[in-house]
Amino acid sequence: MTDAQVKTQLEKLREQFGDDIYTKTKWEGRQNDWLIQWFAKFVNTTSIGVPLTFTVGGNLISGHLISEADYFEQLATDFSGALHEDNRASAKEMIKSLQPQPATDKDDEIACQFVHLSNAKVFTDASKPIVSGGTLWRGKISSIEGFHLGSLAIC
Repeated sequence: MTDAQVKTQLEKLREQFGDDIYTKTKWEGRQNDWLIQWFAKFVNTTSIGVPLTFTVGGNLISGHLISEADYFEQLATDFSGALHEDNRASAKEMIKSLQPQPATDKDDEIACQFVHLSNAKVFTDASKPIVSGGTLWRGKISSIEGFHLGSLAIC
């Protein structure tokens, strides 16, 4: 590699590491479980849900892994449904607009940082879940300590 190529490469790295979002997702994100990130990407690109149970902070969170798009659609519907009829449509569109847009360039693609569950139940011990009936749940992959395929049944 020539001196000019090395200098160009170093300048590119300095620029990238000067960007907090790049540093957080590309480098700190390497501490995330790559397999959970793969599951999240799979669901985001195929919209095929997967039943999963996560261990987070000593709790079990069980539900159906859904795509980010499905999560924001359901969140927008649930949120706007609680509002007066005159405000529902604009609130729903506002919530849906919060969803990050996919990268247009493969090099700019950021690894998944969040997972989204529908019909989520949070268990603190072997008894009934603390959230009954299931709910939408969004969690940071970096906070997940473990997981297993399948969802927990309520006895």
